[in-house]
Amino acid sequence: MKQSLAMHIKKMNREPEQHYDKPKQVEFPCVYCGKIFPRLGLLKEHTKTHHLKVRYTCDICSQDYSTKYYLKLHKQVHEGKQHECEECSRLFPSSKMLYDHTMRSHKTRVLFKCHQCSRKYMSKPSLRRHIYANHINKGVRFSCHLCGKSFHREQSLRKHLREEENQDQLHCDKCRYKTFLKSNLIAHVHGYHRLAITLTDVLK
Repeated sequence: MKQSLAMHIKKMNREPEQHYDKPKQVEFPCVYCGKIFPRLGLLKEHTKTHHLKVRYTCDICSQDYSTKYYLKLHKQVHEGKQHECEECSRLFPSSKMLYDHTMRSHKTRVLFKCHQCSRKYMSKPSLRRHIYANHINKGVRFSCHLCGKSFHREQSLRKHLREEENQDQLHCDKCRYKTFLKSNLIAHVHGYHRLAITLTDVLK
């Protein structure tokens, strides 16, 4: 075991056969306000939301909406389908209007019930998250290597790790890379800078 580790460290410390340039992080600046984004998709969403003021117009009544989602909700009004309140039997032309009514008039009531386990939630997004985590994606778990706690979503694990480690971000001394996890920094240095680094180097 020790011999394998020694050979691995020796191999990692060898001079690279060719020169690797430090990868440059691509940045996407907003031409309107100068804000920088790491991905083009984020820049497009920002520009559309804050600068272009894109409107989505109903082709039936010409009503304008700020997002496709709100336009889709509005179009339910023209479909002729009625959405009945389970509490008072009132009818509404859209699910959004039914939801608003329920929150105003019956807000102490639970609205959305899981048909697989009978858990109840106050909103559809909460119910969807529950179904995904507990029924559709039941076998997937993300475990904390520090305490063993499991999470349904990777971002929940990341948040937990930041709190569990209770530390500032670690910085790569070769570039602007930052991370909360020591293992990520080691992987970054190995992958991008072709240097051998051990956990003891990080903890110094």
